[in-house]
Amino acid sequence: MDDKVCCSICKTDMMLMDQLSCSHTICFVCAAQTFVPPNNSGSCPACGLILATDIKTMYDEFIKVPLNKLRLEHGFMVNDILWTYGGYNGNQWLYTRKQCVDIEEQYQKYADCSSSTESDLVSSSDDSFGLDDTSTMTLQLNVGNNTVEYVLNFENMSQYPKADASKTRSLTRIPLMSYDDITNNKIVGVSGKKF
Repeated sequence: MDDKVCCSICKTDMMLMDQLSCSHTICFVCAAQTFVPPNNSGSCPACGLILATDIKTMYDEFIKVPLNKLRLEHGFMVNDILWTYGGYNGNQWLYTRKQCVDIEEQYQKYADCSSSTESDLVSSSDDSFGLDDTSTMTLQLNVGNNTVEYVLNFENMSQYPKADASKTRSLTRIPLMSYDDITNNKIVGVSGKKF
């Protein structure tokens, strides 16, 4: 017997579900869409029945938890690799999910290359796979109304604007296992926007 409960709207089996006063079961992603204009009537998207306000309150409480907000608004999931850069007061800022994926891909190339022995590097006929080619990468980030090109250095685990290497910030790789990983690493938001 299948015990999975699916969302009445999107038909996915979600871990975080709630049964509405009309008896439909809804995931938090669909619940959020219920309260976003122009569909902010507070009615069930499946049957149109006006919902009790407790679903809105419950959603608001749910989204206050940074890990839930990361999951719903930014697509991060447990077991993802997070990449952060240092901020003021010891806080960390998370790159976007796409940037984390791109950084992790380049980091894995660097890790693979740095684990090779020196003789492997010397005997390689492919000059494009040298350590120097994988230890850094550039990334464009929006800073206010400007786009700034940053250099990420995996050897030193740092980032700095390409135009000014003196403005170095720490770079951190974090396997996301629980909410504690957000708080323990003092992650305060994504790409300059606080949770």
